[in-house]
Amino acid sequence: MENDDPEPATASLVDLVFSWSFDDVLNNNLYKNKVKQIPRSFLSVSHYFGSFIFPLIEETRADICSSLSTVSLAPARRISCIKASEDYHPPNNLIFSIELEGMCCLEDNIEPREPETGDLIALTDVRPKSLADINSPKLPYLIAFVQQVSKMQNPDEYLLTVRLSKPIISELPARGKHSLVPTLAVFLANLTTNIRMWKALNLQLGNRSFNIISKVLQMDPIVCRNCPVCFHSERTLIEASSTGAMIHTVVSCTALKDCYHKNTVKLVWGPPGTGKTKTIASFLFAMLKMKCRVVTCAPTNIAVVEAAKRLLKLASKSFENGNYGLGDIVLYGNGKRLKISDHDELFDIFLDFRVHMLNKCLQRKIWKKIIEKTIQAGNRAKNLGKVSTPQQAESTLRGRDINNGLSNEKLTFEQFVKKRFHSFRKRMKFFTTILCTHLPTSFISLKVVRSMTNAVSMLDKLHLFFCCVGVANSDSDRMKNECLKALKSLRERFDASDVCGKAKIREFCLQNGRLFFCTASGSIRLHEDGPMRLPIVVIDEAAQLKECESAIPLQLPGLRHAILIGDERQLPALVKSKVSEKAEFGRSLFERLVSLECERHLLNVQYRMHPSISLFPNMEFYQKRILDAPTVKAENCQRQILPGNMYGPYSFIDVTHGQEMSDDGNSFKNVLEVAVVCEIVSKLIREVKATREIITVGVISPYKAQVNAIERKLKELNCIDPNGEVSVRVRSVDGFQGGEEDVIIISTVRCNGSGSVGFLSDCRRTNVALTRARYCLWIIGNAATLVSSDTVWKNLVTDSKGRGCFFDAEDDENMTFAIAFGLLDLDQADQFDVLLRENSILFRKSRWKIFFSDNFRQSIAGIEKMAIRKEVLLLLSKISSGWRKPHGERYLNFKGGISHLLEYIKVDGTFYLIWNVDIVEENSNYVQIVKVWDILPWFEVPKLATDLSAIFSSYSEERLRCCKFRCSEGNLEIPMTWPVDVYAKGNYLMLSEFMEKVSLVLINLLERIEWARKLA
Repeated sequence: MENDDPEPATASLVDLVFSWSFDDVLNNNLYKNKVKQIPRSFLSVSHYFGSFIFPLIEETRADICSSLSTVSLAPARRISCIKASEDYHPPNNLIFSIELEGMCCLEDNIEPREPETGDLIALTDVRPKSLADINSPKLPYLIAFVQQVSKMQNPDEYLLTVRLSKPIISELPARGKHSLVPTLAVFLANLTTNIRMWKALNLQLGNRSFNIISKVLQMDPIVCRNCPVCFHSERTLIEASSTGAMIHTVVSCTALKDCYHKNTVKLVWGPPGTGKTKTIASFLFAMLKMKCRVVTCAPTNIAVVEAAKRLLKLASKSFENGNYGLGDIVLYGNGKRLKISDHDELFDIFLDFRVHMLNKCLQRKIWKKIIEKTIQAGNRAKNLGKVSTPQQAESTLRGRDINNGLSNEKLTFEQFVKKRFHSFRKRMKFFTTILCTHLPTSFISLKVVRSMTNAVSMLDKLHLFFCCVGVANSDSDRMKNECLKALKSLRERFDASDVCGKAKIREFCLQNGRLFFCTASGSIRLHEDGPMRLPIVVIDEAAQLKECESAIPLQLPGLRHAILIGDERQLPALVKSKVSEKAEFGRSLFERLVSLECERHLLNVQYRMHPSISLFPNMEFYQKRILDAPTVKAENCQRQILPGNMYGPYSFIDVTHGQEMSDDGNSFKNVLEVAVVCEIVSKLIREVKATREIITVGVISPYKAQVNAIERKLKELNCIDPNGEVSVRVRSVDGFQGGEEDVIIISTVRCNGSGSVGFLSDCRRTNVALTRARYCLWIIGNAATLVSSDTVWKNLVTDSKGRGCFFDAEDDENMTFAIAFGLLDLDQADQFDVLLRENSILFRKSRWKIFFSDNFRQSIAGIEKMAIRKEVLLLLSKISSGWRKPHGERYLNFKGGISHLLEYIKVDGTFYLIWNVDIVEENSNYVQIVKVWDILPWFEVPKLATDLSAIFSSYSEERLRCCKFRCSEGNLEIPMTWPVDVYAKGNYLMLSEFMEKVSLVLINLLERIEWARKLA
């Protein structure tokens, strides 16, 4: 195989970006003819790297183009000052200094963002509302690359060192005027990761190795297999183990440490919940014990943090002398993106914090000085103990304090000694803890650590002795001598004087660490400042990492083996360019090797999901190869958080009235599904507050518009409280990759007659969404649309029906109201009229039919306050179900009116809903119904009552008796029905007898039902 190495490229990616005109950036066909399909096999290393270069260039262009298309929503800051820097050397090095104001001057609805190194910004003279504002005649398209960021005196103001794409102050020869100076910096994109990939593809990484890259160019089954020499000794242990695939994988990976016979790429296939992170942590813990260097990286900061946390949890119990050994573990990257402040346990391994703490001890040789000062304090105490009189001691102490720059306070001899020792003891203790925690074990031995601990312990004892006994006696002299001896020994055995200054300390930590955690692109720092040999690299979530990005860690110096852990059946890397996507730029090395049928280890036991949740994805995506662990089958995993079958471990909740709406053509939302999701979350919060449980809830939707709508509504309802019993996270599917929650609610959004579901049809996206829940997974969607889509969602709906897990949202009364109110929120003029129809969502399952007068429809239409409308709908629904006010509070009785017929309910303290029970003929029967007459203020009620009395006076006596007749079932009233022939003229006596008989039968029946319930 040819292995020619190309010459490193001289042009940078930034040079290329600066060469594009405004029209070039917007031209989606700019590189269409240059981007070729990335092959599955490569002829050489040169061919391999070259295949990714144009797709990377095109993806960079598409990323900037995407930002420009939404530039009105981009974060921006005003420029207070812009000037050429000392490094300004035209025409190429157009280096400027820019001072940025705080965010307070910009719109409140745009999310603030702090500038970062690697940012690409557009410089404009106005807040851009459209593309035209970025490329105006006054100030044509001008961009800048941020090379350095530093904070100014005001913490929200920044000083940037930037490189401009072209001059901004130049003499215009035609008019003799200066061009307009920009006043605003608008964020477009961060190019850091793309620049790092560019360097990896163009051999600009400094120290590098092609050991692994050269092995994955073509189909080579041997490269993914265990070394027969090294693995033979581990085979017995694996075969004897009862813990299955996980221990098999860990032992197999551990055997790589001493393998120099071949370079190996090990693939570990980890479907959702199968313990990928635990497997990584177990392997890394073994490597830590064996003092082997390993780099662990991942595409995202979240995955990096999870791996580091899991290792610390496993390793923390094994550390000797407190945290000695943590210095071998290094986590580095952008602290804000890593969200270090949210993970207290990670501070002691985070590089920036480590450098800060070590600098406290090692700057200006302060550690050595502290030891010297402590020894001097001990010697001085011995000498002062010989002072014969208190007056001499006091005089001596005053003089010594003045000479040492201390306060001129009068101290007794014992007070002086105690104060000095207490001060140095505290500093020694503080510095010892820092050094033992943060220095690598290769630099500070366990013996030295024990000496430090022993010295601090002796200082503590001496301090305690002084406090309890005093200074001048033989025991104190003996203890002081032992303490001084320990300190002098420590001074001779440990010297860190060569490591000083933050830059040197940072380099020292990277060169002497053993386990490194970073993003894949962040591993570029190890090429420059890391150890000369890094034998093993582990890539977590490897199937989500672009292959050209994995080329950064896979070129680490001294690399012999790579372990790729992932699942190609979950989400791939995000690619914005359609041209690059078609060329398979987003394909991972993991996926390519799987397609070449390379051997891989399957983690086949899932530890996350309730078996009812894992059943469908296991069958649909993994051909039933995944087993449920005993822990998820146990009774304590069967959590019924909400009552009712609908809220079991797995259910599909059908929302038949959903309406999908396009959000500016880029995304979709469904307001009724928003209402349903928010009702479920509200119900969860109410239930959890009553039971005092603590649960986590995740709401997933494939569409950003739906995510934003749900999050906004939940905030309005005060359902998102970081400190509450229920933690609620609303994310897209991509945002939940690698995450898990107790309860997951999925909103599928799509609802149309054509069965169009867009990228919801992506099986990998569906797989991720369905496998995030531990105890409960509730899927909200329109079943008809999903079945018509003829995608994996059709299978899911069919499966849920077959398993008895399919439910109608309207089966839950509160959810019905939520949907109805959601329809009102659509702000469509006819929605209220639609809800008043007999077959509407509110009344189609009601016991009582409700008829509305024209006056009521006109009156309710005139009420603008939406809260009152919703309250009226709620009351009408309750009335239709049989709910009634107490007998003494329900009837209107006016002089001359008919008593116990006209009923009322007060609404919002202002209006009165007026109604009565009437009868209508239906299928040869007379049936009781509810007639709603009006909703109006109290002062208008008497007139309405008078008008209605005239109508009721025309009713026959028997009709009035039927209207007033009441039949109850528990606390509810139910409508009565009489045959027409019984009601016929002249049969009034028969009607009364019939009513009495029916009433007796119903009472008897209800008594039997109640008796049967008590027996049950």
